Amino acid sequence: MIYFDNSATTPPRQEILDFVLARAGENFGNPSSIHRIGVEAHRALSRARESVAGYLGVRAPEVLFTSGGTEANNTAVFGATGHRQRGHLITTTFEHPSVLEAFRVLEDRGFEVSWIKPDGRGQVDAGAVRGALRKDTLLVSVIHVNNELGTIQPIAAIGRALSDHPRTLFHVDGVQSYGKILMDGIPERVDLFSFSAHKIHGFKGVGGLYIKGGLSLAPLHFGGDQEGGLRPGTENVPGILSLGEATRLAQAHQRENFDRVTRIKAVLRQGLEGLAGIRFNGGGEVSPYIQSLSCQGMLSEVVVHALEEEGLYVSSGSACHARHKVSHVLKAIDLPEEYLQGTLRISFSAMNTLEEAGEAVKIIRRTHGRLKNYF
Repeated sequence: MIYFDNSATTPPRQEILDFVLARAGENFGNPSSIHRIGVEAHRALSRARESVAGYLGVRAPEVLFTSGGTEANNTAVFGATGHRQRGHLITTTFEHPSVLEAFRVLEDRGFEVSWIKPDGRGQVDAGAVRGALRKDTLLVSVIHVNNELGTIQPIAAIGRALSDHPRTLFHVDGVQSYGKILMDGIPERVDLFSFSAHKIHGFKGVGGLYIKGGLSLAPLHFGGDQEGGLRPGTENVPGILSLGEATRLAQAHQRENFDRVTRIKAVLRQGLEGLAGIRFNGGGEVSPYIQSLSCQGMLSEVVVHALEEEGLYVSSGSACHARHKVSHVLKAIDLPEEYLQGTLRISFSAMNTLEEAGEAVKIIRRTHGRLKNYF
């Protein structure tokens, strides 16, 4: 089996499984309990929070734990707009559905939304964001690494564009960048930053949101004072421990992992370049962890299952809407009609190998040649 669908989810690392298993029995208490067992569980959460904060270059109290990236994005968008009935918002047309749909809900409620369109490479122009800003702009939300194309957006430049709008909050969906692309903390102007554990070999069902100190978000849930009252309910201690350890390992091996995945992606691209009917999508600055490619005139669902039969696992796009026929991301970059329905997302992790990439090239070439006659 060759698993190249790591942007959907990554397999948990054995080190992380061992780490959590060794501590889950010791730290089984409710972190809100005031006795020793509860205090020990609370300390374990604090250590995980410090690990995340250290990676982001922020303070530990600014880290909120959630059930994953979707909740983190929803908390940022709805929390920032609070109980307001109107106002101006800015986002892009190729955000993750957890941001895109949240903005559509707010638009239906009476908010004005400026939708910034990326260029054909999948890059957002910071100047376009600057040009859309108004005095009443409450929130700007931009994905850091697009989850289908892998294109890296200029969040530092967009932050600088907001310098004359101190009351405008800046949210970054960092789910596909956290623990992967080379970062030395997040840009200072970013107010909110979302991330997830299962994209970096941690557990599913846990993620988080950086909230700049001093900001007050409206809660989505009610019922307790956990996570500062923003996320009531007993914390997912094993999941949070997996996030903390996954973050520590990602930070310790960031350059090594980045270089390894860069080489893996290069083998795949070089092996498929020049193949008639294959188009690589995304340009400019792109994460090595994701490669979008389209097969002219084909249906991605058919290609995905044909590749699976040969032991290669990829996806037809974001796992959040992989069963939809046409991706809103591909529409946003004006992908030619003959390529729209035949797009694959191939995504890597540092657990993959160069040998797997070479074998994947053979499988894709062989499968493409067979299906070309069928279509």
